[in-house]
Amino acid sequence: MKIRNVNKVDIQNLKVVIDSSELFPSELLDEMMEGYFSKKEECIWLTAVKPEPSFVAYCAPEQMTEGT
Repeated sequence: MKIRNVNKVDIQNLKVVIDSSELFPSELLDEMMEGYFSKKEECIWLTAVKPEPSFVAYCAPEQMTEGT
């Protein structure tokens, strides 16, 4: 098993993983990953490949708040 950054070609397989876990509706994944692929967000999406993507992980910097 190899853990690596998600590529655009992984999206269809990751939708199957997301549907099986019922984490959120998989049709939202394309929009959720737009910032990652365009490098507009500092997030990281990871997957494990064995040989197909078998899990998805999302990491993002902690957002600091002001006045709370």
